[in-house]
Amino acid sequence: MLKNKKIICVSPVGRKRYMEILFPYILKNKHIIDEYHLWFNTKNSEDASYIRSFAEANKNFVKIIENDSQYLGKVDNVKFFYKYCTDPDTIYIKIDDDIVFIEDGTFEKLVNFKINNPHYFLVYPMIINNHWCSYFLKEKGIIDNHSSTLNDWKNNFDKVRAQMSIKTSEPRLHHFLKPEQILCNHFWGNGEVAYNILNNFIKDVKENNIGKYKIGNIELVNKESCSINFICWEGETFKEFNGNVESLEDESWLTTFYPLYSNQTNCICSDSIVVHYSFYIQREYLDKSDILQKYKELCLTY
Repeated sequence: MLKNKKIICVSPVGRKRYMEILFPYILKNKHIIDEYHLWFNTKNSEDASYIRSFAEANKNFVKIIENDSQYLGKVDNVKFFYKYCTDPDTIYIKIDDDIVFIEDGTFEKLVNFKINNPHYFLVYPMIINNHWCSYFLKEKGIIDNHSSTLNDWKNNFDKVRAQMSIKTSEPRLHHFLKPEQILCNHFWGNGEVAYNILNNFIKDVKENNIGKYKIGNIELVNKESCSINFICWEGETFKEFNGNVESLEDESWLTTFYPLYSNQTNCICSDSIVVHYSFYIQREYLDKSDILQKYKELCLTY
């Protein structure tokens, strides 16, 4: 509990090699988190066994939520879980299972920011290796100054904003924008770039230098489709649509379409920092590197 708000964290889970890093951070913050809900989403028996064992070992704190879905084991399955996240006086924090670092104090800072700024729909921390967060860090000169296709988001989005504001069934970003206008080949699609960002951050942790990533609050006024690797919201806000995410692309629906429909804005609170391991397109490169092992070791010492 914090300021009379119940705190429930949720994670779409299915990959043991990441959860082994994430779960210790969750347990470390039990003094803030009231419940931890695991959105079960795997067909792999070893991963499933690990999830159930963790839940059993922490049964007074952890709850497994399962859906009978044809999309089990796929990212498309995630949209069906938000209906469980609409309780009043509750702040929900969604944490992807490949979050591999959570700065001390992140939960307190994020929850307090959301409570003090109820007008924001979603609130993010600064997410290292998130293509939009990387773009904003690049703009401040914190990470490399390579060009990014995200430079053109606002102009392209403004051209189709009115059309996108009209509520339609199963909206998708690619119905309105070209792929290169939605995702960035540099900060989203390049494994080597991701490795450098992740590796440099570890160096900054060890040198007590992560304050440079705290570049102020960033309002996503252009409804940027910022990946929802780590977000928080109030249950009452999701109750307004009963947690019914009306697209299999829950990410674009929550970040772009619903904020347009409801005239709301999301915000990054960069005073709190987490690290996201990999987008699928980066994974082949990163999996051949030593970076995941480095974050496992960091988890043990941080």
